[in-house]
Amino acid sequence: MIITGDTDIYNLIINDPTITAELGTFGGNPAVFNDILVPSTFKGKASINLYPINSIAGGIEYTRVNYSVNCRANDYPSCKSIANNVVNLLNRYNQNGYFLVANIQAVIRPENELDTYNIPIEVIYRSK
Repeated sequence: MIITGDTDIYNLIINDPTITAELGTFGGNPAVFNDILVPSTFKGKASINLYPINSIAGGIEYTRVNYSVNCRANDYPSCKSIANNVVNLLNRYNQNGYFLVANIQAVIRPENELDTYNIPIEVIYRSK
């Protein structure tokens, strides 16, 4: 059985009120995007997007899939708060024969005044 964790990760994040309270909204919902790109029509600053970062044909996907969860905000303290809350949430996941391991990566500073801080989180979705 091929495992994919994006739906589980998305649902954990979107249903956590501590995290969603820190995010902007898009279409009346918290700004959490299950895609490699944040929609160009999103004009807010605080958001999360997630996507797989290893190939689905590499063989390892039968027991493990890696994801990137990007936490963005207008300022560093807000960005760090979102990232810490996401890591704490994901590292507690252990259900249906799977568990998550989440690690914060180096902060990516804004390129200009239109950009945001971004703290990527590498997430390993793994079977027991």
